[in-house]
Amino acid sequence: MRHIAEGATIDVSPAETFVVERKTLDGAGYRTAVETPDGVEHVGTREPGASQFGGRPTVQESFRCMRPGVYEIRFVSRRPWQEATHVVTSKARCL
Repeated sequence: MRHIAEGATIDVSPAETFVVERKTLDGAGYRTAVETPDGVEHVGTREPGASQFGGRPTVQESFRCMRPGVYEIRFVSRRPWQEATHVVTSKARCL
């Protein structure tokens, strides 16, 4: 399974699972919603935990393309009392 950083683009085959690694803002009161378009399935979320050297923890979001196309996956972070304040878009090109 291949991994990319949030905001990056990956080329995959239909039905291939891939992982987007994103830095979480949850410690600052943010909650992140994952927005996937038709043609992409959000398979799951894994939270490996904080780095032993500090910094923001990384969350691994797994996805699978269901059919050929170019898709944008959005990670929208917001605090409950605010509008979306941090949006990161990753792209999957299913060939």
